[in-house]
Amino acid sequence: MSLHNIGVAVITAARLAAAGATYAVASAYVGVVIGLVNRYARVRSRAKRINSRLWGFRSASWTRIIRVPSTRKEKTVSRSETKYVLVRHSAFGYAHDSVFRYGVEPRAVSGKSLEKALAVGATVYDSYIEADRAGMALMYPANYTGMTPIADRVGHFVALKVDGLEVFVQHRIPASVTAEAA
Repeated sequence: MSLHNIGVAVITAARLAAAGATYAVASAYVGVVIGLVNRYARVRSRAKRINSRLWGFRSASWTRIIRVPSTRKEKTVSRSETKYVLVRHSAFGYAHDSVFRYGVEPRAVSGKSLEKALAVGATVYDSYIEADRAGMALMYPANYTGMTPIADRVGHFVALKVDGLEVFVQHRIPASVTAEAA
């Protein structure tokens, strides 16, 4: 119930009392209104507590809650060490949309995840834009007119996962084969 509806209910209760309604009717109506106001206040209070826990802010003032930094020693990865690999499209990986079964999208990797991606043979890109363009070119080649991604024709997905999505590895064509074709 919104504050507007509560206001309308209070005004209606006042009009009932002014119109000479019996005490029982007016007081019952006021009791219902007070109950609704209390319920609204409890719901708002609960929403504020949930927001504070989940997002770290107080919804009334939208000010950040100051958190004490962790004393654990964590390896910090510089931005220059972050690379990008292609993984299975999240529309299939998370939402199970079969249209994107062979779609790919870029994901950031660094540290051990980067080493593992290199070990399985994934192509590593320096920037998100570069990885995204490569993914689009793999899913929708120049001579392809369909709407369904077809990256499976030029690579495969391996068991290694980044953010819960399988890493995509392109098929390697030996240089001797490409030299013979030319």
